[in-house]
Amino acid sequence: MRDQDTFCLVDTDLFNGPARELIFRLMRPYLAEEGITATELLFSRGRQRALTNDGNRMADTIQRTAALQSQQTRQPVLDRRRELTGMVNQAMRLIDGMTRQTPSDFVLTGSALSQLCRDTPDRGLIRTAIIIAAKLSECPGWPERIALCLDLLDSGAEGEIALLLEQTLAELLRLEPAGAAFGFAGTPQSVIDACLAMVDGDAAAPDPVQQRIRGRLQQPEAGGEIRDALCDRLSDTLDLPGNLVEEGGLAEWNCLLAVKQRIATLPGLAEDPILQQALAKRFLRLAQAEQLNLALAAIPAFGRKVLYLAQLYPEVQDGQARRDLLATLTFYLEHRDFSSQFAEAGTSIEDMFALAQTVQEALQNPELPEHRRDRFRGSILKQYMEIKKLAERRRDPRVIGGPNDAVHVAGQRLALRNWSSLGLLFGPAQGDFKPGDTLDLSIEVSNQAIDVQFEASADVIRVSDGLIAARYYCNNTEIEQRIRSYFGK
Repeated sequence: MRDQDTFCLVDTDLFNGPARELIFRLMRPYLAEEGITATELLFSRGRQRALTNDGNRMADTIQRTAALQSQQTRQPVLDRRRELTGMVNQAMRLIDGMTRQTPSDFVLTGSALSQLCRDTPDRGLIRTAIIIAAKLSECPGWPERIALCLDLLDSGAEGEIALLLEQTLAELLRLEPAGAAFGFAGTPQSVIDACLAMVDGDAAAPDPVQQRIRGRLQQPEAGGEIRDALCDRLSDTLDLPGNLVEEGGLAEWNCLLAVKQRIATLPGLAEDPILQQALAKRFLRLAQAEQLNLALAAIPAFGRKVLYLAQLYPEVQDGQARRDLLATLTFYLEHRDFSSQFAEAGTSIEDMFALAQTVQEALQNPELPEHRRDRFRGSILKQYMEIKKLAERRRDPRVIGGPNDAVHVAGQRLALRNWSSLGLLFGPAQGDFKPGDTLDLSIEVSNQAIDVQFEASADVIRVSDGLIAARYYCNNTEIEQRIRSYFGK
C-alpha cells in the first residue's frame, strides 16, 4: 500500500485505498486530535462539515497534496490544487447525497456488508463504507472501534470491504491515542515487544485483541495492511531519539540485536525496507562515539571488547563509521595488555579457548576487509599461543608442602603435601570423606617466598589412602592475588 499510486483523476478516486492512505498520512495529527479514523472522515458528512469549519485546515491539506503530486507529474501546483478542490467539493456532495439514501437499520455483519457492496451496481463501496463510518462514529472509544472492525472481518467481510476494514485497523495501530488499546504504551522496548507479539507471540496469550489480529495476519492473502502498520509502528519507535533501554550502551546492543534476530524470522517484517532502514540507523547510532564508549566501558575484558566491535561492524553500513570501528578494533588487538587482559580474572582455560574461537570467527566475517582479516588472524593465533602457555604453566607440578604447611578441616590438622593456585593434596585424614564433598578449610603456608593463612572452601575430587585431592577457592581477594602472583613466577 505504501508504494501505490495515490493520484486521483475524478472525485470517486478519493475513496480508493491508495488515496485513503495518503489522506491518513497527511491528516494523521488532525485525526488523532479529533479521535477519529480516516474512514470516518471520508465517509461521514458530519465529520466533513466539521473539517471545513476548522479554519484553513482543509485548504492546507489540499495545498500539501497538490505540492506533493505536482513534483511527480510536473504539473503546476496551482492547477493541481484547483483540480483537487473541485474533486473534494464534488466528493463531499456525493457523500451527503448517498448518506440520505442509505438505510440506518442495516444488518451489521461482514457478509451482509460485502453482499451490499456487490449488489449495488453503482458506487457500492461508498454506500457500504458510509454504514461502517456511521457505526464507527457511534463507538465510545478506541477499543470499541477495534472490536467493531475485527467483528466485521470475522463475520464474513471480503473483497473491498475486508480491505477497507483492514486499512481502518491499520490506522488504529498507528494512531497514538489508540495505542494503549493494543498495548503500545510504556517504554520503546515494551512497544516493540507488543508489536512483535501480534505476529509471533504465544497463541494462548490472554489479550484477545492480539489473538484476533494474529489470526488475521496468518490468513492467506490477508493482513497486508495490518502488517504494514506494524512495520510503521516499529519503524517509528526505532526512530525515536534516545535509547530503547534506559541503561544504553551494551544493554542497547543486546536489545537491538534481539529485535533484529526476532524480526528476521517473521515473513513480511524481515523484507520491509522502511523497517530495515530504521534498524540500520539504530545500529549506526551504536557506532557513534558516545554510545560506543559507554558499551566498551561496560565490558571488562579485551577479548570481549574485540568481540563486540567485530559483531557490530557488519551491522553498520556507513563508511566513516566502519573505518572508525576498524581503528578501534585494531587498537585493542594490538594493545600491550591484550593478552594479559584477554578474559576476566578467574576464567578457566577452556572458557578462554572458547572465547578465542568465538572472537576468531567474528573477525573472519566477510564484511571485514580481507587484508584486515589476515592481520586479525595473526593476533588471535598469538593469543592461542598465550593461552596454551598459560595452560602448560597451570599443569606444572605442584609446589611441595613444607614441614609447617597445614590444612585444618573437621577439627583435624593435616599435612599439606602439595598445592597450586587451584588445588590441594593433604592428609592422611580420619573420617568419611568422598568425591563431591564441599569442605571448609583453614590453610597455612610458610616458606621463604610466601607466608599466608587463609580460609577457603574446597570441592573434593579424589580420596586415596586418606589423602584428599581438592579444588579450592580462597575467600580473601587480596590473598588470592598473592597466591596467583606466587605461582605465576
